[in-house]
Amino acid sequence: MINIVNINCKKIEFTFSKSLKNVMIKLRSDLNKEVFYETYFEEVVNGVIYWVSHPRFYIENKLYLEVYEENKITYAKLIGEGFFNKDPKHITNLIPDISDNDTIKKYNDSFFEIFINDNFDADENHSYIYNDVKNFIDLGGNCGFFSRKVFNNNKDAKGIIVEPNSNLIEVISETNKNFNYIIKSMAFGINNGDTVSFNIANSFNCTAVSHQANLDIGFTPSVNDFTEHQIETINMEGIMEEFNDDVIVDILKVDIEGGEQHLNSVINQEIIKKRVKYILVETHSDEIENNIKNTFTDTFNILTENKQNRFNHIIFVNKNLNTYYNRQIIHIIESNEGKISFHLTKDCNNVKIVIYRNDNVLGSFKFEEIKKYTTYWISDSYLKIGGEYIVKLYNGDDILDEKIVNISIDKKVLLTVSCPALGDTICSTPTIRKVSKSYGIPIDVMTKRPDVFKNNPYVNNIIPWDDNFNRGQYKETYETYNPTININGKNINIKLSNFEARQLHALGVGVTLYPEELHYDFFADEQTEDSKKVTKNHVVLHITDNWPNRTWPKGNWQRLVDLIKEHTNLEVVTIGKSHTEVTSVGNMKKNVFKLQNIDLDFCDDTVGGQEHQSKYRPISELWHVLNNSLCLISFDSGPVHLAGSTDTEILQIGASIRYEKTAPWRKGSQNYKFKSIGGECSIMCGSDTKYSVREHATINNLPYYPSCLERYDGFPCQPSPDKVFFEVLNLI
Repeated sequence: MINIVNINCKKIEFTFSKSLKNVMIKLRSDLNKEVFYETYFEEVVNGVIYWVSHPRFYIENKLYLEVYEENKITYAKLIGEGFFNKDPKHITNLIPDISDNDTIKKYNDSFFEIFINDNFDADENHSYIYNDVKNFIDLGGNCGFFSRKVFNNNKDAKGIIVEPNSNLIEVISETNKNFNYIIKSMAFGINNGDTVSFNIANSFNCTAVSHQANLDIGFTPSVNDFTEHQIETINMEGIMEEFNDDVIVDILKVDIEGGEQHLNSVINQEIIKKRVKYILVETHSDEIENNIKNTFTDTFNILTENKQNRFNHIIFVNKNLNTYYNRQIIHIIESNEGKISFHLTKDCNNVKIVIYRNDNVLGSFKFEEIKKYTTYWISDSYLKIGGEYIVKLYNGDDILDEKIVNISIDKKVLLTVSCPALGDTICSTPTIRKVSKSYGIPIDVMTKRPDVFKNNPYVNNIIPWDDNFNRGQYKETYETYNPTININGKNINIKLSNFEARQLHALGVGVTLYPEELHYDFFADEQTEDSKKVTKNHVVLHITDNWPNRTWPKGNWQRLVDLIKEHTNLEVVTIGKSHTEVTSVGNMKKNVFKLQNIDLDFCDDTVGGQEHQSKYRPISELWHVLNNSLCLISFDSGPVHLAGSTDTEILQIGASIRYEKTAPWRKGSQNYKFKSIGGECSIMCGSDTKYSVREHATINNLPYYPSCLERYDGFPCQPSPDKVFFEVLNLI
C-alpha cells in the first residue's frame, strides 16, 4: 500500500503502490494514542512521492501511520523507530535528560519555535551572544525551552525564569533539571505586588495572556477554552534582586504575549542601562514594535531582526556594555561564487583582509585605505569552491574583526563509482574523503551500492546508478573505478590483481593516496537485535565461495569449525550470501556453505543478482556483527574491507594474490590487527605480471584466475584449516 521513501524530523516521504481516491492519512504517537495529525488526499497516483510534516516529529521516537480509503482503514504501520532521533535537532539530542512523557509532547510547538524555527537566534555573524552567558532572565518562560537552549551552551549559567502560568512550572522544571535557575510564577509588570487578571488556556500550551494586554493592543488568545486567574506582578527591580548588585545580565529575553509594552516604562532605568547586555524581545504588534524601537534608541542598538508573520523577534545590544559589538567593523554585503563584497563601519588605514578555511590561509588582500560604508570586494578562484570561509580584518598582527561567510554552490562535483561489489565500492571511500576535504564540502556520489555511503559526512547526495543520469549539470565529474585507461590512443588494462585496490579509485581523479589517507569510511546505523547477540567471544567466518584461487572446499570450513568448538570456548558465527556477480569472465554464482555446529547463522542464501541486494541483511548490521566479534576469518572479500573500518581482528586466508593489494589500512598500517595466513607456496602468481605475458603474449591483459598459474593441483598458496586455527589461538 505505502512505501516509505525517507523518514526524518523534517518530513516523511512515501509513495503509494497503486492510484487511489479519497485517501486520509492519520498519525498517532503509538497505536493507542490519539490522532495528532491528519491530512486528506482527493487522489493519489502510483509512484508519486508525497510527504507529511509536523513539529511532533522532533519529539517523537516513533509514529503509528494509518491509511483510510473512503473512511475505512486499509493500512497501519509503526514507522520512524530509530530514524527520528538521528537528527541532531531531535529533542533526545538537544535535551538528552528529558523524560519521554506525554506532558512534554503536548508542548511540541514551543520546542519547535525555540530549537527548530530558531525564533530568538542571532544570525551566524552574531551567534556569539549565546557564548559565555553567566546570567540571564527569561521573561515568559513558557515550557523553559529557551532557558534550556542557553544552558546547553552555558552549563554553569544562572537563570531567572518568570512565567505566570502555574500549569507550566512542572514542565519548566523537567526541561531544565540539573541546572541553576529560579522560577518566579508571576507576571512581569511596572510595579511589584500588583494583581492582574490573566486568561490561562486549559488545554493548550499558550502562555497566559493578561486582560490588560487584550484591552490595550487587541491581542486575542488563540483558544477559547481558558480560565481567568489573578496573578501577582514582579517588576525589573524585583527580578534583579536575585542577582548581586554588580552582576551583569548577559541576556534578557522577553516573550510575554503583549506585556512587552511595559518595557517602555523601565528601559531607561539605570538598572537596565548599566546591567543588561542584550535584550531579545518578541513584539506582538507594529505599534508596540515601533514604540520599543524608539524608546530603546538612546541605550541600545538593533543587532538583528527576525520577522515572522505579525510577530517580530528583535535582538538589542547595549551600546555601553558590549565590547564585542563595538568592534563589529566588517559587514558582509554579498557573497557568491568567486566574490565577497563588504564595507567597514569606520575608516581604516594599512589593513588587510585574510581568508581562512579550516585554519588554513587561502588568500590575503592589502588595503592602504578603506573608507567607511564604501563597498569593496575581494575575488579569487578558491571562493568558487563554496562552503564556509572565515574573513578576518587585520591591522598589523591585531585582529580588528572577523566574520563567517557561507558560499553555497549546488552540484559542484560528482564522483561515479561503477563497481557493483561491496569490497570494491568500500575501496572508493578514501578517494571520496580526499576529494571532499580538498574542496571543503561534501560531494555527490553515483553508485551501484548506495548502502555503502549512507550517513557518510563526505557525501552530499547519494545517487543510485543510472546510465541516463544527466552528468552535465555538474561542473566536474570523475569516474573512480575504470579498469581501462587510454594513453596516447592506446587502451591500457589496469591489472586488477596487481594494482592497489584503493589507488585504482584515486587514479580516476588523478591523485595518489598516501598511507595516512588509505583508511576506509563506513558509518553504520544503530545495532539490530541480531548484531547485539555477537560478542568478543564470537569468531565470524565468511563462507561464500568465490574464484577458485580464493575459495576453500566445504570440508575445510567444517574442519575449522570443529577445531574451534573442540579446543576453545569460542562460539562461531557464519556470514555470507548466495548471489550472482558480474565478473571479467562472465557471471559467477557465489553460494554459501551450510555447516554443522554453528552458534549463529547469519548467512543469506537467496540466490539473486546485484539488483536483488535489498533482500539481504543490511551491511550496517554486518558491520556491527564484525565490530562486536573477536575476529573475522575470510579470504579477500567484501566483509574483509568492511571489517577494515572496524577495530576487530582480521585473519585473511591467503591466496595467489598479494595481500598488500587489498588488505585494509588502519592507523597508517596494513598490519594493525591484520594477519594474512598463507600456504606452502608463496610466489603470489596471481599478482605477477609475467603470467599475463605467458598466457597472452602481452602484459596488457589479465592471467586466468580459475586455475593455479603454476599448474599445481589445487592451490598450495592456501593454508590448511589447522594453520588458521593456530592463529585463532594466538588471539585468545
